[in-house]
Amino acid sequence: MRTVLYVRLSVHRGDADPSTSPEGQEAACRAYCEAQGWPVDDVVTDLDVTGGSKGLRLDRPGIKRLREIGAERVVFLKIDRVARNVKDFLTLSEEFALVSVKDNLDLSTPMGRFVATILAAFAEMELSVIRDRVKDGRAILDAQKRFAGGVVPYGYRVVDNPDGNGKILAPDPDEAPLWQTVATGILAGRSLRIQARYLNHKGVTSRRGETITYNTVRDVLSGDAIVGRKNGVQVWEPAIDLETWAQLRGIFEARKLPEGRRRGKNTTLLSTVMTCAGCGGPLWISNDRGTFYARCSTRISRDESTCDAPASVKYASLEDMVLERIEATAKERPVVVRGRLGTDPVALRDAEDALEAAQARLRAAETEDEESAALAARRAARATLDALSKTTGQPVLRITGERVWDVLMAEDIDAAARAMQQVVSRVIVTKGRTPNTGVLDPARVELEWAEYTEPGPVAPHVIRRGGEILNLPEIERYEERTGNKVPR
Repeated sequence: MRTVLYVRLSVHRGDADPSTSPEGQEAACRAYCEAQGWPVDDVVTDLDVTGGSKGLRLDRPGIKRLREIGAERVVFLKIDRVARNVKDFLTLSEEFALVSVKDNLDLSTPMGRFVATILAAFAEMELSVIRDRVKDGRAILDAQKRFAGGVVPYGYRVVDNPDGNGKILAPDPDEAPLWQTVATGILAGRSLRIQARYLNHKGVTSRRGETITYNTVRDVLSGDAIVGRKNGVQVWEPAIDLETWAQLRGIFEARKLPEGRRRGKNTTLLSTVMTCAGCGGPLWISNDRGTFYARCSTRISRDESTCDAPASVKYASLEDMVLERIEATAKERPVVVRGRLGTDPVALRDAEDALEAAQARLRAAETEDEESAALAARRAARATLDALSKTTGQPVLRITGERVWDVLMAEDIDAAARAMQQVVSRVIVTKGRTPNTGVLDPARVELEWAEYTEPGPVAPHVIRRGGEILNLPEIERYEERTGNKVPR
C-alpha cells in the first residue's frame, strides 16, 4: 500500500516555529510508520493553508497532490491536520486509508472510523469556538478604535495607541497625500489608468507587492477603508477628504452599466495584440485568486501539446511595460481613421472639430456633470465619424484631432484597444525562466510597431453659398502645398 505523510499548518512562521512545526509533524509521522513497518513513499505539505470552511477545504493543494500521486494510506499527526469539518473528514476517509498518529487511530477499521468521526466533530466545534472568540475580540478592538491586525489599508500605517494599549491606524504621511492627489485628479477628469500609472511611478505597490492597476484604484477609492470606516462606522482619521470620497463614489456608481447590459468585447487594453512567442497563438486572460495573468491560450485550454513554451505573465506588469514603451516612443502619434473622398466635407470637418473639442473638455472637466457631458459628446462625435467613413468614394486617411495616447488613457476600453492596434501590431511574450523572480524581464516582451502612414493632402470640395466660395483659404493652401488646381 502506497503510504504518504500529510503535513498541514495554518500559519507557518518558518523553520523555527514553536507551534506544531512541519518538521515536528513529519518526524512524528515517520517514527510511527517505522514502528508499523510501513515504508514512506512521499511527503505532502500544506503550509499557510487553513483546514476550515473559510479556506479551500478539499481543494487544498496538498489534497489535490495526494490524489495526483495515487496515495492509498495517508498518515498525519492529528485529525485536525487533515480536516476541521466532519463532512470533509468522512469524504477523505472514503478516498484514503487515514491514520492519525497522536490519536493512535487506524481509520481503515470500523472502530477507528467511529472514534475518529467523534474527534472530527470536536475539532469542528473547537474551530467554531475559536472563530467566535476572534470575532468578539475584533468587535471589542473596533469599539476601542484599535487595530486588530491583518492587512493595513492603503494610505495608512500602524502606530501606537495614544490613549492606551495596542495599536491604531493613522494616515501615512507619505502615501496618504498620493491617494488624495489621485482622487482629486479623477474628479478633474483624469482616467483611472493615468492615476494608476502615477501611483506606480511614485513607488506605491499593491498589498501583494504587485503593480497598481486601474481596478485597484477604483476599488480603493470607492471602499470604506480609505476614509477610516469599518462596517459603516468611522473608526480612524480619513486618509483622503470625506467630501472628495463621496463625490468619487457617486462618479463610480454612475459609470456602472445598467442591469442586463454588458461591456464591449475587449476586456483589456492588450486583448487584440497579445501573442505567445512559443506558438504564435493569442494570450488569454485568466484570474488566479484575484491576480490576472495573460497566458497562452493552449495552456488555458489545457492543450499543452500544441505549444512547447507557453507564455504566462502577470497582465498588469505587461500592460504597464507596453505603455511605458509607447509613452517613450509614440506618445504624440495622432489617431488616424479611414474615410471616403465623397464624404460631405462640412459634416466631416464638424465631426472632427467636435471630437477634438470633446477631448479638450474632458481633460479640463472639473465636475461630474462636466465630465459626463464631455464623454457623451466624444461618443457622439466618434459615432458620426464612423458613419461618415462608410460612405462611398475613394478611400483616404484622416487625422481626427486626438492623440493615440489620450485614447489609450481613456475609460472606453474598446476605443483604447482599437487605438492600441494603431501603435502596436503585436506584443510578443516569451516563456519565463524558472524559478520565477516575480519581476517581468523586459527581454521577454517584444513589440512589433504598427506601420504609420502620414495622411496626405486631400483635395477639398468647393463649398459655395450663392456665388461665394466659403472655403477659399483652405483651397488655396492645398493648391500651394501640392501644386494641384482645384476646379472651381
